[in-house]
Amino acid sequence: MGWCGQRRGIALVLVLVAMLLLSVVATGAFCQALQHFRAGVGEVAQLRALLAAESGLEHTLAGWDPSWSVDPIGQPVLREALRVGLAADTVRSIRLAPAQWLVAVGGYSGVGSSHARYRIAALVALDSLGRPVLAKRGLTPLW
Repeated sequence: MGWCGQRRGIALVLVLVAMLLLSVVATGAFCQALQHFRAGVGEVAQLRALLAAESGLEHTLAGWDPSWSVDPIGQPVLREALRVGLAADTVRSIRLAPAQWLVAVGGYSGVGSSHARYRIAALVALDSLGRPVLAKRGLTPLW
């Protein structure tokens, strides 16, 4: 046999190897895209949870009720639970002194495996007119 007879079938092997390499590259690209998508969904859930907690605190301060001044000191009180779209928050307050409250707001967002929670705690004091003033605030992401 000549030179051509020894290389018979090499084209099929080369095509199969090329297809294998392309399949590996395509699989890697797909896995990478899937990871980026999942990370993006998680970031959206974290942002919604943070915004739910922030809005719960702002809503509580804006709608401060003077009748809360009769709450017993040291006893936690569930103020409200709000749900907006896919995000929800709960607001609890503890009266620390006659004109001081600790307000804890928990924000939750997400469905399935991509969910996030944030908790904001704020020290609220009443000014001389009985309006709430934000004295100190802290933020905690809860995974």
